[in-house]
Amino acid sequence: MPPDAAEEPIRRQTITMAQWPIVDAIIGNPPFLGGSKMREQLGDSYSEDLREMYELMVPGGADLVCYWFAKAQSAVEYASGCGKMLRAGLVATNSIRQRTNRPVLERIVANGEIYNAWSDEEWVNEGAAVRVSIVCFSSVRPELVERVVRQAHHERYCLMAAAWRASTRI
Repeated sequence: MPPDAAEEPIRRQTITMAQWPIVDAIIGNPPFLGGSKMREQLGDSYSEDLREMYELMVPGGADLVCYWFAKAQSAVEYASGCGKMLRAGLVATNSIRQRTNRPVLERIVANGEIYNAWSDEEWVNEGAAVRVSIVCFSSVRPELVERVVRQAHHERYCLMAAAWRASTRI
């Protein structure tokens, strides 16, 4: 239920983006909800807050799943610098490829790479049969992923070796 109009300014000042934990990979099946149905299903205030929070990453009118793609892409981009969350794989409806949603995929490609995708897979869940797209992406080019991981292992080894040398001094 949306808050009263009197509470609106206070609530709007306190909205924050949820922080995801740093993990090795993001794998998910985000909820499917068309952009035109978001207000009806989620309410005006929530829909406006979500669109405002992601306005630089997700175009207005995009499907709800696009916000998950944008969040995953940002998380992967941020955490890949420490050798974590190098990849993500998400399920979406086929609408992810349509004009309204496509800028989210273009942003992923501009900042990394879609390294695997299935564009038209059958998905049967609880009796509902739909066609889905599955998109796997990384914030770094696949040829660089191995180098990033190797570098992180090398740095860890160097720190351990330096600590050992320091502990053996008299």
